[in-house]
Amino acid sequence: MRLVIILLNLLSLFLPFTGICHARLEEAPWPMFQHDIHHTGNVLHPGLLSGVSNTPTEETTDIIYLGSLDGYLYAVDSNGNLIWRLKVGGEIEHSPALGMDGTVYVPASDHKLYAVSPDGKLKWAFDIGKPINNSPAVGRNGDIYVGGSSILFALDPGGNLKWTFRTGDNLYSSPIIGRDGTIYIGSDDYKLYAIHPEGILLWHFATTDWIRSSAVIGADDTIYIGSCDGNLYSVDREGRLEWKFNTEWQISSTPAIGEDGTLHVASLDGHLYAISNKGRLKWKFNTDNLIESSPVISTNGTIIVGSNDNALHALNPNGTLRWAFKTAGAVHSSPAIGEDGTIYVGSADNNLYAITPDGKQKWALTTGSWVVGSPSLVCPPCLIAQTRQDKNITLKIYKIHVEYDLYEGDSLLLSDIKEIDPKQLAKNFKESVIRRMELLLQDMVVSQGMTGAELTLPTLEILQDKIVKGVREMDETVAAEVKDAEKKVNEDSPK
Repeated sequence: MRLVIILLNLLSLFLPFTGICHARLEEAPWPMFQHDIHHTGNVLHPGLLSGVSNTPTEETTDIIYLGSLDGYLYAVDSNGNLIWRLKVGGEIEHSPALGMDGTVYVPASDHKLYAVSPDGKLKWAFDIGKPINNSPAVGRNGDIYVGGSSILFALDPGGNLKWTFRTGDNLYSSPIIGRDGTIYIGSDDYKLYAIHPEGILLWHFATTDWIRSSAVIGADDTIYIGSCDGNLYSVDREGRLEWKFNTEWQISSTPAIGEDGTLHVASLDGHLYAISNKGRLKWKFNTDNLIESSPVISTNGTIIVGSNDNALHALNPNGTLRWAFKTAGAVHSSPAIGEDGTIYVGSADNNLYAITPDGKQKWALTTGSWVVGSPSLVCPPCLIAQTRQDKNITLKIYKIHVEYDLYEGDSLLLSDIKEIDPKQLAKNFKESVIRRMELLLQDMVVSQGMTGAELTLPTLEILQDKIVKGVREMDETVAAEVKDAEKKVNEDSPK
């Protein structure tokens, strides 16, 4: 029997214990616009982003990053306390995205993309030289994609240009990234583009008006995108039309995908539409004003969307109103959802609001102007950090998610998420190491230009022997480090 192991996300193995290791920022509550690189808008969808940050502590809360038209990038904790703010060279209208090392990437109206460290210090600024009318996206390899005027730019994490791709008109749509690394972006030339990770055109799909909406990718790799012609389009991975659904006016916001594949899309006709993945209307909800905000979906299936009626609306899965939260200005901002279910959203009344899952205000942070872009959130305790102190290596594990899918042919045999909790380190540590060693093998295959690996059973048995040996060696290393740490604590304790 041949097993095909397709690992959707690769983690760098932390053996041997040297230097800084990287892990997935899988549990970041909301690392970029519409939550993830597929722009699903669904909190239950994995972030598909990798990263490490400063060494976290158990007391650390979620950190919310947001930009304002006052030209500041703000970092706020989940209690509403300002951690820092950084003045950039122009207004910030679009959403920041989080990178592999916790870097915050944010575009400004001065035509520059700024890279800011988690402690609020400027790392670099890349001058696009053209207006940036969209939010950046960060790929699994750390590359950043952002549109300037009619050109899509690909930058490496150091801020160096890798390639550019020119479309026929301005890019207001934000780029998204498929499982195979393909970048999808809509243009005012009426086309949705599929671009190879090396910057080469794969195909384009034509609508009949501007594309200001960002695309979203379904579980089966179907691409959904709205157009100013009023249609929501369903396009297969080869760029062929599957179906389209017409609303009563332009679609400029990004759809959100429910667990059952339902598309939730807002139109400038003031309605939020629920459309099946076959293109049939399930229900629609009227907010009585334009909707420029993109909807998002919480863990219990609640659909949340802002409107120009100065309110954030929360709807039940059947389309009935659950609650509405009033602000003093239009809600252009798309909401973001924290790990505890708190909803964060900006308003044209200059505030960032933190709202409980039942629609009550927790706090508000006042900025110097409108908050239009969606906030991005990071949860530092969800990272793994390894630090070097002189010649001693200290491994600090907080919470790690390791995910892979196991297939036989086209049939999914196993979808596995393993978690390490600090209180259960000994119990779960071996299983995580095994998964990470499997990922190391897959990483070797991918480095040779493959996206998956076919492994025969004998090969897996050989791998298992290596894993067992590796786990034993790691157990011995960790046990020695724990013993040394306990000894140091005892020595430092007052007598």
